[in-house]
Amino acid sequence: MDTSSVITQAEAARRLHVSRTRIQALVKKGKLRAVLVNGKTMIDVQSLNERLVAADSPRPSNKGDLAELLAAVRTFHALNGLILDTGTRQDLLLRLALLQGEVGEIAAVVTKSPIGPHHGFTEADVQRLQEEWADILYVMLGWAVEMGWTVADIQAAFDRVHHKNIYRGSRHTALMRPTKSEQEE
Repeated sequence: MDTSSVITQAEAARRLHVSRTRIQALVKKGKLRAVLVNGKTMIDVQSLNERLVAADSPRPSNKGDLAELLAAVRTFHALNGLILDTGTRQDLLLRLALLQGEVGEIAAVVTKSPIGPHHGFTEADVQRLQEEWADILYVMLGWAVEMGWTVADIQAAFDRVHHKNIYRGSRHTALMRPTKSEQEE
């Protein structure tokens, strides 16, 4: 094999911004191609480049564009051999367990964080909350990808729930804050 088409595991880890252990796991799962060169495991550059291209695109350019967020998660699913458009009840039970774990992680940040100046959290905890919230969003977008839902499907479901909630009002009185006029009374 042409040695210019392979790189060391350390170089692959540097390029992907992950640990060598993660590179080894990707090789073991068949997500990166590896070859033996002079008794040393080397990473196929083309295989690595496929991951780099997928990691760089699609990236949401219009922050908040649901289509781009779904496309990014779809790319992750395709790249890792995860379910696309054919989710079953059993698959969703596994996804529920994943979601429960992510909710547990955000709950741990909320309940175990020291008091800080940002809504009662430290700056580091605000960052952790954002990351855990994004993990939950990612899992939910993965749910949509598994089920083959389109942006239109999600938007229609959101619109139905939003319409119902707007006209019903909040049932969660603990989350309510007094209005300005109520505060003045």
